Amino acid sequence: MKKFYLLLTLSSLIAARLLAQNAEFKFREALPLGGSDVALIRQNDLKFPGIIHLQILGKGGVEKAFAEINLRTEGARSKVESVFKWGNRLNLLFAHYYPTQRSTAYELVQLTLDSLKTTLVKPLGKVRTPPISVYAFCGFSVSPDSTKMMFFNWPIGPPQDSVNLLVQVFDQKMETLWARKYTLGYANRNFLVYGCLMRNDGSAFIFGENYSAKYTAATQVQEKNIERIILLMSGKTSRVDLIQLELGEYSLANLAYSMNQKGDMVASGFFRKSETSEYKGLFTIKIAAESNQTIQRLNMIDKKTFTTALNIGSEDKFLSRGQIDRTLFGYELGKLHADADGSYALMAGRRDNTLVLDIRPDMVLQRIRVVPTPFSFSQPRPGEVAQGFLAGFYFRQGDKFFFIFVDPNNGATDDRGKKIRTDTPGRAFLVEMKEIGRLETRPLQSKFNLRPNATLEPQHCRQINDDEVFLMGTEPNKEGGLSLVYIVEQMASLIK
Repeated sequence: MKKFYLLLTLSSLIAARLLAQNAEFKFREALPLGGSDVALIRQNDLKFPGIIHLQILGKGGVEKAFAEINLRTEGARSKVESVFKWGNRLNLLFAHYYPTQRSTAYELVQLTLDSLKTTLVKPLGKVRTPPISVYAFCGFSVSPDSTKMMFFNWPIGPPQDSVNLLVQVFDQKMETLWARKYTLGYANRNFLVYGCLMRNDGSAFIFGENYSAKYTAATQVQEKNIERIILLMSGKTSRVDLIQLELGEYSLANLAYSMNQKGDMVASGFFRKSETSEYKGLFTIKIAAESNQTIQRLNMIDKKTFTTALNIGSEDKFLSRGQIDRTLFGYELGKLHADADGSYALMAGRRDNTLVLDIRPDMVLQRIRVVPTPFSFSQPRPGEVAQGFLAGFYFRQGDKFFFIFVDPNNGATDDRGKKIRTDTPGRAFLVEMKEIGRLETRPLQSKFNLRPNATLEPQHCRQINDDEVFLMGTEPNKEGGLSLVYIVEQMASLIK
């Protein structure tokens, strides 16, 4: 495996800096902090690290701060669940798993952004968990206005016992606003938690599923028995409001959720009659922040609408790669993007194409756009790569939608032997999605191109705000390893 030795930054001038690291430490992620500052996180092991190295790099790649965190705990294996910025602090959420006790202790560590000085180490509870955490047993969410943060813990009790959720809500000083233990009317063996969302008023949503039929280790799961669940908790009482999803004769194949700046919660997913049938349409639900007024819709998608979107997307010969499956089936959901005007865009992908489904503020499906290339629009866990998908970075400005992708198959041919790429492998391209669904594909024009040997890594790119994006990639170096290259660039210069 190649090792990362350098980190190079691109600004008005190109600068380079040798990092104080050795082969033991592996790159996890880079987190833009605002302006030209970036936090770099490296671990001695990507799965169960014992030591973490943190760096704050400023303009020109100059190191502003460095810290080492020792996670070695007797009898425990530690994981980094998440790294994120909240207010003026860098936050690290850790999970310490104790195999002999079959339990996990969660804690939050906060550090200053100027010196990486530890200001808080807060235990968030120790709960019984299975030996392999496949699903969420702890989660967090920051309110859209960034004034509050919530955490939930799910202690796993006896399979037949009711689910208990511990929800804690804190202000920016990490002082408890409310904490409550909720007992749900579902058995532990039948229940799964997806995650949570926090509203500006301190109320919280929990998303999950319950298997409504008898469930054992030998059960062959049937989609018709999977009940997708949205729970609302105000924190003022022990009451939990179950949001009844109005699906009629249909069942949900999947579910994505999001929240806009006002605190309106929106969720969406494909629905169908059985798990072997095509999707009939897109289910949407919105719960207003202040009034809790709810809108639910079953947006039917007829074959003509879907086929038209496929045909328009396939007109881009630059991206088209032969035959596309014309059944509305098999899509995995990516992010549900919330816009300031109250509209939403849902990403969905499978191995032959990617969909962007535009949703109006009234939850009506407005349009389907098809990109005939299977982009990986989700953020994989550190060290993981989405198999069968191109690494794609999706961003938007106003009503304009864009993909940046790097295709390793430049120069390949389509199923008729026609060359579909003429550029060198590893070059980045920009796809603009036009209003009527047509695509415009062109080489990416970026300062990143000032380093011709650098390859963009879209899975590490981020949209910082409405005007800026964070682009990151790698470049071979003299030592035989790879250098990390990044730039904070104005969106206007990319899409001009």
